[in-house]
Amino acid sequence: MNSWISLFLSLSLSVLEIFSVNAQKLKKSDKAIIAHLSTHVNQLSYNISLEERDKRMQEYICLQFNLNGIEPKGDNGTYLHLFDIPEGFEISSSAYLFINGEEVKPGGYFPLLMSPSINLEAAPSLSLQEAGQPWFFDLKEILEDTTLASTLNIKSFIAAKAKEVSQKGCTALFLYNTSFIKDSIVFDGKETGEVLPLPVIYIESAAAKQYFSDETAMLDIKLKVAFSERRRHGKYIIGLINNNAPKTIMIGTNESADNTAALIEIGNLLKNSKSKNNNYLLVAFFNPLAAEPASNASTANTPLLATSENYMINVSGTADMEKLNYIYTLVEKAK
Repeated sequence: MNSWISLFLSLSLSVLEIFSVNAQKLKKSDKAIIAHLSTHVNQLSYNISLEERDKRMQEYICLQFNLNGIEPKGDNGTYLHLFDIPEGFEISSSAYLFINGEEVKPGGYFPLLMSPSINLEAAPSLSLQEAGQPWFFDLKEILEDTTLASTLNIKSFIAAKAKEVSQKGCTALFLYNTSFIKDSIVFDGKETGEVLPLPVIYIESAAAKQYFSDETAMLDIKLKVAFSERRRHGKYIIGLINNNAPKTIMIGTNESADNTAALIEIGNLLKNSKSKNNNYLLVAFFNPLAAEPASNASTANTPLLATSENYMINVSGTADMEKLNYIYTLVEKAK
């Protein structure tokens, strides 16, 4: 089993603060590192859109890895590794609801995720519950029932109601709420559970008021229920310092000028180190939409990490000389 200790260079202050150190106290090698870090930060500090900034940053990292003789370990012999992370489902752009010839826009309704996909055309009565037709249910009936107040589980109720009306010949169940009591029903793209026996459509209050106010009305319904998978796109820049050693240390960082500068310079130091007891995998994570650190998905999305006996070092702090030396010392001690 792979053993993992998470690693991130989470750098909170600018690399340029290094210059507050008295230059007379620095070794010649330290001055070279400072110069390199300063150059990297200047090259990586872009006052442009996030998308364009990430593109330029990726190009710069690839260039520096190549100049430092670091082996590409991304896709197709490059440093870049692309992947997708499933993030549940969303209502498909092909889905629709028309009532009396008028389109109910997204936001005015939504199908519950566990609804089956369907195309339906019908002409139901709002108040009649006829077999072979959609039915309508005002949640006010249960929300204002004081006998249910302490025990009502709205999700369980809907599932039971859907099963009940389906057995009576209902083809789709439309829910709405005319009560002042909130029902807490929202579209949940990550919902799990048993598939409902028929489509359950929730109509928001404004649309319900527009179409369902007259209980004697006949309605012309055209409905398509469809969902599509949501996927978050991610990318890593991956380089390997291959010393043909039995184990690999992974050093990774999320994107920023300071973090990336430190990653590049650490890679340069390790590439030129006399110690060859470890391989070193350098990874820059580019996941701007991530709700969690990119490293949490690293083993699943990077084949080299998933199949190698690797471990990672967790480092946080500033990008000054003391911190850079500390990172380097930790890496060297991990032999």
